[in-house]
Amino acid sequence: GAKFACDTCFAVAPLKGRFKGLATDSAKGCFYGRGRNKFSVKHCSLEECIAEAVR
Repeated sequence: GAKFACDTCFAVAPLKGRFKGLATDSAKGCFYGRGRNKFSVKHCSLEECIAEAVR
């Protein structure tokens, strides 16, 4: 049950309440995902993000 989003800005995108967790290769995405959207965040490579999604 994973969804991929490309070129999404977590600072301005209306994502709050739509997801509980986030795996990203973006340090900025981690910062705003955790701070603004209150997601559980994992910072990892693109390959690790894909592995998390299909696990």
